[in-house]
Amino acid sequence: MNHDKGRNGGGEIVRTSRQILHDENVMIVDHFLPAGDHLRLWEFFQKQQFRFVNSDKWIKAFRVQDGHPLRGPTFRLGEPPPRDGGMQLIYYPTETIIDSFIDSLSSAELDIPGFLKCVETFKVMSTLYAYPTGTALSWHKDAVYKGAFIYYVHPYWGATWGGELLVASPDDNERATDQTQAVSTPAFDAREESAFLMDTGKGRYYMPKPNRLIVIRPGVNHMVKKVEPNAGENLRCSISGFFE
Repeated sequence: MNHDKGRNGGGEIVRTSRQILHDENVMIVDHFLPAGDHLRLWEFFQKQQFRFVNSDKWIKAFRVQDGHPLRGPTFRLGEPPPRDGGMQLIYYPTETIIDSFIDSLSSAELDIPGFLKCVETFKVMSTLYAYPTGTALSWHKDAVYKGAFIYYVHPYWGATWGGELLVASPDDNERATDQTQAVSTPAFDAREESAFLMDTGKGRYYMPKPNRLIVIRPGVNHMVKKVEPNAGENLRCSISGFFE
């Protein structure tokens, strides 16, 4: 793909075209939104109300040692879910910049349904999350959905700040394609999960690069690495969600 470049007001070179990469488990799209939309989404993000992820109920993907990430409203394209799980649900269209984000997920250029190997028109559930220093999201898989995604809203991120997305080896995910073989999210005792992941003990990592979208196939083991003290007052800010 060509990389068109321009210069911002400070003379810095800015890439303006999307870069789309694939591997066995994930699709990575850099420069997902136009720069102006990314900035407007960041401004919108900061004006929302957040609360601790487990303030209403224990979402067991966030384990005790993961600290206290913050969760904002959930924006939904499609009919109401069977259970809302205490979410602050807002339905598309919202007449805000979040609509442009949801519309971009349907881009023919990306062909997300083709990547996820689903032919139906999908529903989208998008939730705002903010991870301060010391917070993380443990190993889990989203096998009940058609796929998952993460979009990084923050305008800058340092290479030593942590918060990387870790994705287990394709070998592990192939061994668990049958959901009956998948290791469920443990509440307290993670030995079975550890044995499963340590059998091959390898995988890949992806930096939380601003304006990057990552789409994850269903059933893929992944986690969010802890945000390091080097991040200081900077929060790892993302929109995470699912295709249904």
